[in-house]
Amino acid sequence: MSHLRGISGVPSFSFPFGLFDDSSRRIVSQYHLSARTGVWGVNADSLREEEFSALRAIGASPPFDMDAINGFVQEAADTRGWIIVYFHSIDRQNRSGPNTIPLFKFRKHLDFRQRKEGRIVDSTQRQVTAYARARQAARISCVRRNTDILEVRLDGIPRMHADRTWISVRLSLPAAWIGHEIVMKRPTGRMEKIRRSADSSLLVDIPTNGTSSIFAVE
Repeated sequence: MSHLRGISGVPSFSFPFGLFDDSSRRIVSQYHLSARTGVWGVNADSLREEEFSALRAIGASPPFDMDAINGFVQEAADTRGWIIVYFHSIDRQNRSGPNTIPLFKFRKHLDFRQRKEGRIVDSTQRQVTAYARARQAARISCVRRNTDILEVRLDGIPRMHADRTWISVRLSLPAAWIGHEIVMKRPTGRMEKIRRSADSSLLVDIPTNGTSSIFAVE
């Protein structure tokens, strides 16, 4: 019944109070792409199908130990995993309650994330789930045309994600392109510069709905 997923219009689900069992997971998985539980922890880089209906998360609750929460975020960055961090209400007068975090503690978390800029990408649960599912199913092909152009294409993406996401891939930099600016032409005709990693390989965000052309600019 996977064709029913998202029929409610809400692709992501949160189990009430984080409580779940096998029966509730089976029901939720029929209507939603993913579901968050109350189990603390980091989600792995790649997940089995059944794990999408029991995602781990980190919730802020008294005594609001931000060092512990930030530690989980650091673990996600170090292991290339992903993590769901959720807060309920934030009090600008720095009052604390069962579900209310003082503003100064929330800012401590934001300051930590800002210092990790470049290592942490912020997205919604829906976006990350769509990305993870698409990436696990993707098949990449790269063809060199006339020695000057790399044509890169992704196939095997589930139809529900085909027009909604992109996949980050790493390509070897052709020797003839060293020292040149590298650009990519997307299927829409849009041109953009390509990032390079420390080892000079190319880091390319490939859209999942067509062939992209990559070439060097003199």
